[in-house]
Amino acid sequence: MDYRFKRDLKNSFMIVESGFENAGYEKDVLRFNDIDVLVPFHTVDINNVTQVWYDITGLVSLKDYLMQQSITYELMRKVFLYLKIAIDETERYLIDINHLSINVDTVFVVKNDVEWKVMLIYYPDENQSSLESILEFFMSNVSKDMMDFCFKLYDSGMDGNTIDGIIRLIDDEIGCDDIVGDEANNKNEQHDSEEYDYRNEDEERRLDWEYEGSRISDDEDYIWGNNKIDIFGEEELTIFDKIKKCMTDFFETKKKNILDKADNKISLFSRKENRKNKNDIMYEDFSYEPDQQIYEPTVLLKAIEEDRDVLNLKYIGNSKKDDIRIDKEEFRVGSSIEGNDSVIDSPVISRFHAKIIKEGKSYYVEDLNSTNGTSVNGKLLGYRDRIELNPEDTIMFADECYKIV
Repeated sequence: MDYRFKRDLKNSFMIVESGFENAGYEKDVLRFNDIDVLVPFHTVDINNVTQVWYDITGLVSLKDYLMQQSITYELMRKVFLYLKIAIDETERYLIDINHLSINVDTVFVVKNDVEWKVMLIYYPDENQSSLESILEFFMSNVSKDMMDFCFKLYDSGMDGNTIDGIIRLIDDEIGCDDIVGDEANNKNEQHDSEEYDYRNEDEERRLDWEYEGSRISDDEDYIWGNNKIDIFGEEELTIFDKIKKCMTDFFETKKKNILDKADNKISLFSRKENRKNKNDIMYEDFSYEPDQQIYEPTVLLKAIEEDRDVLNLKYIGNSKKDDIRIDKEEFRVGSSIEGNDSVIDSPVISRFHAKIIKEGKSYYVEDLNSTNGTSVNGKLLGYRDRIELNPEDTIMFADECYKIV
């Protein structure tokens, strides 16, 4: 299936020419039913050629989604499980599975934190349904310790094993039932080992307090000398002690004020003496002899460009954002802290907004189907459109503007 991408200020589309000759009765099924696991589309006739426009706004291909993640057994299971759910939903409407484009590039994922859902492309051409590209992607991108299992999974898929069989293989590998059981056992052991002490320390002390063989009630006070003492509180002063304390506090405050005023006068006198002494200082003339200047030969501009291993994006927008230094072959930009090499903190920036790719000595920018788009020198890029970056180019991620320097 040949396709291309196009976008305007609000929507992003994947466009395919023709391919609906074999739809048959499914046209009426799709016309009168809203199947929420299928990417919505409409057809346009241009120069006697039918184009199918799939609205992929807010979606990201399965390939791009997986490239942003660390591939684990759990993630693989999640992909195949939700893929099975989507296929089962289409079968409820008698949609032929061979009319679904099941490919790592044409299976799409809803890209938000609220829900995780797989959406499929309906394209009534024969033999579109195949798990081969998804299995090949996993084989090419997993860690070494998962490689043998992915080969086993690939062989199983090529032997005609269904998605159910693939999910069972993953469950057997990670021991899904055992994990659940272990978690339950751990929680029970933790609950049994916990000891709860509901007694309040003051209450315990109150119950254990005895004086001359009898317990003292909660509101009972004990008299000690001239002072009245609350057993569980602080000493209560007599009237004479209170007067003495007030007089002591008064004289201590007066004493502190007198000492503070004396310190201020001494400090003022010291500053005047320092200024007087400074005026009496005699300054001597001096001469400055610069160090010997070292001259380096001028380097050709071409040589600098050939040695340039980084690309610098200077921020020229209206807010305060950092410049971006691109120093790797694939550099991702977005608002999410995880999965990006540079984070642009802005509500108009998508979580995974765009990526900049280095090929040889050239750099290219590619939009990742962001909500508000990416443009270079005013040209808005479609999903996966790639354009080369040159010095002095202006690149905008949504409304955040940078200049290539």
